Amino acid sequence: MDRFAGSNESPVFETVDNLNTCGCGNQAEWLVYKDKQPHCPECFKEAIECGDVVEVQYLCV
Repeated sequence: MDRFAGSNESPVFETVDNLNTCGCGNQAEWLVYKDKQPHCPECFKEAIECGDVVEVQYLCV
């Protein structure tokens, strides 16, 4: 199964009740963007490398 649905560039993030799961299925360690999307370390790095100002919050896991 592909890591990202529909694209090799970014995962599809869905609203999840479990903030411990990234959109790619890995364990999340960060909440990213104003709507606090859970991200694993790899997806977090991709999100902050976009060049835009990104709001982040570290999850104590």
